[in-house]
This record gives sequence, structure tokens and C-alpha cells, in this order.
Amino acid sequence: DPKWEVPHFEKMLYDQAMMLINYSLGYFLFNDSTYKNTIERILFSLKDTFETNHLYMSGQDADTNHEEGKTYLWNENDFKNIKNSSFSDFESTNFEGKFHITSAPNTDSLDELYKIRKSRDQPEVDTKIVTSWNALLGVAFCFVEKFANIKTKADKHYWELIKQKNFHTTNNNEKQHNYFLEDAASILLLQTYLFEKGIVSITELTKQYNELLQFNIDNRWVENPNSDFNIVTAQQFDHPLPSTQSILNWAILRYKIIIDDETPDLDYSLPISFDAQNYASLFEREHRLYKLLNPPDKSEILSIFVKDDSNTVCYKGACTPYDPKST
Repeated sequence: DPKWEVPHFEKMLYDQAMMLINYSLGYFLFNDSTYKNTIERILFSLKDTFETNHLYMSGQDADTNHEEGKTYLWNENDFKNIKNSSFSDFESTNFEGKFHITSAPNTDSLDELYKIRKSRDQPEVDTKIVTSWNALLGVAFCFVEKFANIKTKADKHYWELIKQKNFHTTNNNEKQHNYFLEDAASILLLQTYLFEKGIVSITELTKQYNELLQFNIDNRWVENPNSDFNIVTAQQFDHPLPSTQSILNWAILRYKIIIDDETPDLDYSLPISFDAQNYASLFEREHRLYKLLNPPDKSEILSIFVKDDSNTVCYKGACTPYDPKST
């Protein structure tokens, strides 16, 4: 599908979280209302598909009754009951003899489509509540509020999540009595964002950071030091969601900035509104690999690029070949 119009119909919570983060930053940078509309639709999907008692289930299958996309696909007869509409009013793309609707002529038509779709058999839902994925979603809620100025359930979501923070998953009151590095790091990351909102204190941050240290054995981060498991080094591969090591580095960096425990050559920004600048500061000091390109004032998000002759530099929507003279 070269136009990216036909999805794999599975919905995963971590995808929703990462899309919220990216669309929020996109809206902040480019002030494009389509980004904000997409954020609002993702939030609706979360409420409609994932939410349960202010926490969020893991995902929804692509299949309905063993047929991919069955709930979401249409034929011309389906539109006969939609008032003042016909199939030709909708933009769509073919999917195995049926159609996936990509746009509707108006909001009323979308509402009618939704009602019809909800009356059909629905895909199965993975009802597990995964602590780390919910924490990542909590971070996404903070991005939505900060950069898109849309109110979310970030506060209520956090207080419910804290109740199960020492479990990797819960599922219909069944608890997995193990706590992994990805969970501890994701909770700390979320708390650093909620610190900006005044919801989490320095004391709470430090307590979570100290809990995190139990996963560092002989200067090596491990997924779970519990004797019930073989020791596994923290994952470093980012796919399909940020690796444990990425979340860990992100969380610790922000925590240390908050407690003023980093001394970079470049200035960090506080409150931590702009992670890109803080990453650049860290990399500039420790690795000398990254540079800031034409840094604007701190009211804007900065770009980061690796200093490499083969690279293209992208900043505020414009991409140019790397020019060493620009650094």
C-alpha cells in the first residue's frame, strides 16, 4: 500500500502512546490543525477501545471471527442506511474486495459510520494492563497537555497506575508478581513529567530512582534480578517500542537534571520542557558526537543530528545536506 491507506487492523497501546507524543510535538512545531484533530481521534480511540478504570488494556486484535479487518471494512450496501450519503461521498481504498474508508464528507457521516461499526462483531481485546506501557501512555498524556493544550486524564491515570506499580501486569485482578526494569524505569520517566505538573515531589522521584538501582548488578543493568529468572541484560533494541535501555537513559537523564546532578558544557533547560536540548547537552559533554544546529531560543524544540558527512540535517520541516561549516 504505497499510500499508507490500508492498515494492519491491530491496535496496540504503545503505538497510540508514541503517536500522541509525535503528533503533539508536530502540532507544537507546525501549528497544523490536522495534527491536533488526529490527537483528539487517538484520545477517543483510547477511551473507546482501551480504557478500563483509568488504566488501559494492551491491544485489540486485527481479526474479527478470524477475518482481518472485518469490523472496519465496508461495501456499497452498507451506506444505504446513512442519511443523505452514498458510497461515492466517501474516500476509500480497496482491501480484498471491500473498502477501508479513509475520509468522510462530514462529522455526521463519521458518527453514523461509527454507530454501524460498533453494532458489528468486535475484535478480541487483550485485557492485560501492562505497567510500562501505561507509564509510556502517561508520558504521552503529558505531551498532549503541554504541546497541544488538550486536557487528558493524566492525573487519574497516574494514581491508578501507582496502585499496581510493583507488578508487571494485571489482568482481571490476576497479578504478575514480578517487577521488571522496564516497569521501574517507565514509572520514573512518567514521574519526571508529572514533577513538572506539580503532581510528584522530589522525594517521590528519589524513592523511585533508588528502587531502580536494584536492577543494576555489577554495573550492569538487568531486566530482573529476581532469582526466579536467569539474569538478562537490559534490552537495547528499539522495536516496536523504545527499548528498556532507552527508557532507562531517558528517565535517569531527566531525574538528574531535576536534582541538579549533571554539569554539562551546554545549558540544560529547567523546567524540562524541551528534551531535545537536554539530550544534546548530554551527548555534547559525554560523547562529542552530537551538535546543536542553529539553536533558537528555548521557546522552541531543538533538532539533533549526528555529525557525519553522509547525514541530512532536518530542522523545522526543512532538510538539507550536512554542511560542516554550519556547526
